[in-house]
Amino acid sequence: MLERDQVALDQDDRDHEFPGIIGSPYSSIVDGGLTTVVDGTQVKAGAGYDNEWSYASRLADLARRVFAPVAAVAAADGGLSS
Repeated sequence: MLERDQVALDQDDRDHEFPGIIGSPYSSIVDGGLTTVVDGTQVKAGAGYDNEWSYASRLADLARRVFAPVAAVAAADGGLSS
């Protein structure tokens, strides 16, 4: 799970092909070689991502955040009763 001080973005200057990012948990991997400054005022970033895996990773992070209070209350009450 991503903590408050963690990011879902990675940066890599190595030349890589798209199969190299399959299974990456990051939402996006910025390719430094494809990133440029335009007119000194804008940044054009080249990035790649594994759509399904990174989406699933963010969804899992969200689920952990949503259910953390539920787990804390259940633990304080001595667990969930059936």
